[in-house]
Amino acid sequence: MKIQLSKKQKIAAGLLAVAIVAAVAAFLLFGRGEDLLATTIRLIRYEGEVSLENEGKNATLREDMMLRNGNVLSTQAASYADLNLDDTKAVGLDEESSADFMQEDKQLRVNLASGGLYFYTTKKLEDGETFDIGTHTMMVGIRGTSGYVSVDDKKGETTLHLTSGKVHVTGTNPETGGTREADVEAGQTLHTYLYDDKKGDESIEFRVNKTRESDLPPFFVERLSRNPAVMERVVEESGMSASRLSRIAERAAAAGAAQSYGQTFSEYQANNAAVRDYLQETDQGLVTGSNTANAVADIGNMSGTQLS
Repeated sequence: MKIQLSKKQKIAAGLLAVAIVAAVAAFLLFGRGEDLLATTIRLIRYEGEVSLENEGKNATLREDMMLRNGNVLSTQAASYADLNLDDTKAVGLDEESSADFMQEDKQLRVNLASGGLYFYTTKKLEDGETFDIGTHTMMVGIRGTSGYVSVDDKKGETTLHLTSGKVHVTGTNPETGGTREADVEAGQTLHTYLYDDKKGDESIEFRVNKTRESDLPPFFVERLSRNPAVMERVVEESGMSASRLSRIAERAAAAGAAQSYGQTFSEYQANNAAVRDYLQETDQGLVTGSNTANAVADIGNMSGTQLS
């Protein structure tokens, strides 16, 4: 028997069909619910051998791509990655490093598994915002700061170099459950040590000392130099020398140029008179941080190559 539908019933059936089709299309397009959790974290640039892992599988990597919750980014030797967490926060992976990224509303967290990463913010966090950097032994709460965190599994040590602002650090020994807390200010370095022959809070130790310019990884200093406002704040709050930091940044830029041609820095320096002259000028304070890009370009022009 053929069923006759009223006009209202036909409209209702049509709307239901559209809803079903839309739901199926959304499922096919996005998959499981957690895949919808895209973040504001964007890969700005990368150099060398960098890999991206999504749900345990290798994913295609491209510059200016958005990361998803749980994505793991890893770098090999002489390889680096720079990311914007949003318009005011940036992090970057040093060579031979690995980290994953999580975001939920205004809460951001970066978990460093190995190696090192830099971080900085261009303004203080707003009410309700959180930005944490964690390792297997330490959690750093960022508010409006810059610094560098590293993990050395061979030494059993986690290190924080804070170059501006102030942070609260919580340390935990995962084997004993012992904890420590400390506030770290600009110009200070905190080392975390674990002991397997002690119990409770005595099994974890914090050591804080003054940060010297030479303590900072050249990769980190070179990245700071790309943002003059951030670098100015570092100099002002940490008390470190602007000229020394500039020389470190310039050497790092020249070393990066050498790597782009498949040479070690020593090989590049030995075979290129322009680099030797450039380094001599930096030692004499003749090249300033604001001229780093021009200086590196000059090296390329003098050697008959184009450096970037």
